[in-house]
Amino acid sequence: MNIKFSKIIDLSLPIDITMATYPGETILYRPVKVMPKDKYNIQTMHIFTHTGTHFDAPWHVIEDGRKLDAYPLEQFIASCIKIDLTKHKKELSRCGASFYLKVIEKRHLQEHDSKIRQAEAIVLHTGYGDVMKLGRQFIDLEFPYLTEEAARYLAQFTSLKIIGIDSLTIDKHESQDAHKAILAKTDILILETLTNLEQLPDNFTLLCMPLRVKEADGAPCRAFALIE
Repeated sequence: MNIKFSKIIDLSLPIDITMATYPGETILYRPVKVMPKDKYNIQTMHIFTHTGTHFDAPWHVIEDGRKLDAYPLEQFIASCIKIDLTKHKKELSRCGASFYLKVIEKRHLQEHDSKIRQAEAIVLHTGYGDVMKLGRQFIDLEFPYLTEEAARYLAQFTSLKIIGIDSLTIDKHESQDAHKAILAKTDILILETLTNLEQLPDNFTLLCMPLRVKEADGAPCRAFALIE
């Protein structure tokens, strides 16, 4: 792939003890060595494999599913399109000053069919990234998700390597339907908790390298966009 760019946009949510996380996740982050007393700084951190901007591998929800470290590095570099779901003004939910599309249905995606067919990756801009930037205290169970029908629709695109979203998950709270619709039958990876999608053009190059964790069900990653 010949990559040319004039601008980089960071799509990763910073990891911090106050950051937005899926309900029930906790983060521990503290110093164990500090300067000048110890002559150097070291911190310890406890996070989940799905903390912050991260990938979901099939093994996350499928008992014999493929693990993240089994994918080649080429999987994590892709020509990508943004699907702007915030244009559905009459359907948007509200959190403070932020507006987002909560339920992503098949009909919202079908109008982009021709573009999806030509892409290696897509990111779904729901508008929820603005809510996640506010921190954990603003997160409830009303985050955006894909219906099972919408997930099955995306799973049919064999050219896709990555489906990304600016939400904590692609599934409704306590459901795995969307995950299983995609991860059980394809090699598409799910990239969650993206941010800054409002800054993206319609087309760009996506790079998102997960931590090299052996036999992982998922892993945090640094995701960013290269803009020509």
